[in-house]
Amino acid sequence: MITPKERAFLKSKLNTIKPAMRLGKDGVTDNTIEAIDLYLKKNELMKIQILNNSLYTTDELFEELEEALDVEFVQKMGNVLSIYRKSDKNIYL
Repeated sequence: MITPKERAFLKSKLNTIKPAMRLGKDGVTDNTIEAIDLYLKKNELMKIQILNNSLYTTDELFEELEEALDVEFVQKMGNVLSIYRKSDKNIYL
C-alpha cells in the first residue's frame, strides 16, 4: 500500500508520461495482462487510456488489473487510469 505522500509523488511523475496502452472494444485479454505486466516490470508506473468503444469503465478496469497483477491505484482522470507496481529496479519508490 502506498502512502498519500508517495501517491502525490507518483502523480507529479505522471505529468510527463503519455498513455502506454489504449483499451478498446476487445477489453482485457490474456495478452493485454501480459503486456501490462511486462511494462510494469520495466517502468513501475503506467497510464492506460480507455477508448469510448470499450465496455470497461476505469473502475472496472482497475478492479480486474488489481486482481490479476496486484497493482496500486494512483490516479483516474477522465478515461485515463494510472497504476503503479513496485519492481526490482525501484525506479520511483
